[in-house]
Order: sequence, then C-alpha cells, then structure tokens
Amino acid sequence: QIPSDGTLSTPKYVERLQNWAVCDKEVLISSLTDEEIWANGGGVQRVELMRQMLEQLQSQGCALYIVSLGFTGAIRRHLDVWGLSSYFPESRVFGQDSPLLIERDYVKASLIEHLMARRGWAFGDVLFVDDSAKNVGECDRRRTCATFTVAESGLTERDMAQVCAALRGS
Repeated sequence: QIPSDGTLSTPKYVERLQNWAVCDKEVLISSLTDEEIWANGGGVQRVELMRQMLEQLQSQGCALYIVSLGFTGAIRRHLDVWGLSSYFPESRVFGQDSPLLIERDYVKASLIEHLMARRGWAFGDVLFVDDSAKNVGECDRRRTCATFTVAESGLTERDMAQVCAALRGS
C-alpha cells in the first residue's frame, strides 16, 4: 500500500525554469507556484480522483506510504498543495533524504521489507505501486510483496480503480 513519486505526480516541463518539475530537484520544486504544483499532479480533476482513491483505500483500512527517490520536502509540498497530506503522515513518507532509505542504499524493496517486518505484514498484506520497472522488478525478484506497475506518466483513472479493486477486502 505504498505509492511512489512519479506515480502520484505527473511531472511537467516548466518553461520559465527550463526544467522538468520532479521531486528529486528540491530547489526547483521550492520555486514552483501552487498552479505549477497542481499541473504537476495532472490538474484538479486528476488530484480529486487520487483523493477519492486514497479515501477509499484508507476507509478499507489500508496504511498508505510513499517511498520515493524525490526529496521528502518536495513530496510534502505537493501533498500540501493538493490537500492530500492527511493521507500520508510524516512517518509514512520516505524520500531520498530519509535515513531509512539511505541506510538501504536507496533500494525501495529493502525499505518496504523493513517496514513489513516492523509491522508484521506478510507478502499479501502489501501492494507496491510504482512507475519504475526497475523498482517493481526488484520487489518481484525478492518476492517482497505484490506489485502494480503504472506508466511513467503516473496513475490513470483506470489504474486507480484497479488498485482499489486489488486491495478490496485485504
């Protein structure tokens, strides 16, 4: 039940900054306007669909985490602007500057295994959702947990429905 960075966001090219707005560019993200942050989420309608998905997952008892190679502050800024912070308490957002991710050489599967062990979760208790074939492949290779791959452009409405269906009753 662990979304990732390019999974929730849909990074856009910001013309005035001549760069892509991705969360591993902390200084760039801090200079974005709220309007640009909304665009990075795919717009108000897509963010509302994500809110509905997160609400449904939370109501089903899912614990929601973010494990990302973006910076924690940049991720939190996006969540704050989008109104999604309440779904991800600070203790459940792990960016590239998180000591637990650093200690695991930035291997998401390793951090997920650590979180699962701390909480007593089994393979079938966790769904890792990510846009990186490398990260998903590592979880699959290690048999860490169930996985769901999304396009690099982020979760689509169809993906969101499939994630909710996969976790229904788990």
